[in-house]
Parts: sequence; C-alpha cells; structure tokens
Amino acid sequence: MDRSDIKAIAKWMEIRAKHSYRGHDISTPRGFMIEADHSMRGGLLGWLLAGNEPSEEPPASCYSRPWHQLWADGKAAGRACIHGQGDRVLIFQHGWTLDSETDAGLLIRPRPGGSRWLLTITGEPDVYGEVAFTIERVSP
Repeated sequence: MDRSDIKAIAKWMEIRAKHSYRGHDISTPRGFMIEADHSMRGGLLGWLLAGNEPSEEPPASCYSRPWHQLWADGKAAGRACIHGQGDRVLIFQHGWTLDSETDAGLLIRPRPGGSRWLLTITGEPDVYGEVAFTIERVSP
C-alpha cells in the first residue's frame, strides 16, 4: 500500500460521511473490511484506488453498481431493456426521472435535482426486448 492508496481510502471515508452512507459500521475492523471489499468490487473505493477522481454527484447505478465510467466520460452507448412508466425510466435497473421529451430523445435525471442527460433510443426492440441507446450528459 502506498501513499496514493491511503489518500484514496481517506477520500472514500470522507465521501461516505458527506453523503450519510448507511452501510456496515466502518469504525470496527470487521465492518471496515466488509465495506471496503464491497466497494472495491466496482464501487467508489475501487474507482478511487484506480487513480480516478470522484464525481461531483453520486453516479447512477448499473445493475446495482455505481456507473462511474458514464460519469467520467459523460456519455455511453449500448443495448438494454429500457422501461418507462409515468415520470420514471429504468435503464440497467436504475430508475431515472423523466424531465421532458424532445425531438432528440428523452431528457432524464439520475435523481431529482441531479444532472440532466439525453437518452436516445434507436431502432426497435430485439427478441429479448433490448434496444440500442445512447446517453449523454447535457448539463451538470
């Protein structure tokens, strides 16, 4: 473990406290190890230990894991089952809030008051119900 690892762990603990994260009690060695292990496997701690900076806001999740790469790149493309009902849009098991529909696509937010993203769906669903999509940040 080097100095950058220690800084990453300190930053992780600071961000957890700032956002009042409720997980295991990290004041105990066992709780700290459980939370660190969980966060190393795709969570914030793993992101920080890889040398990346944290986002200004917590990222949306992708199958229950933080979608850090989307926040870092500001855009993504892929295939997914995307469902919508009322003002909610579900992408990779994360519920986004629908702001409005435009000719370009749907303006959505990962959480109320969060950054705005443009979701564009191209083509028709395949036999599994997946559609091709792009998502791009349009405002912080």
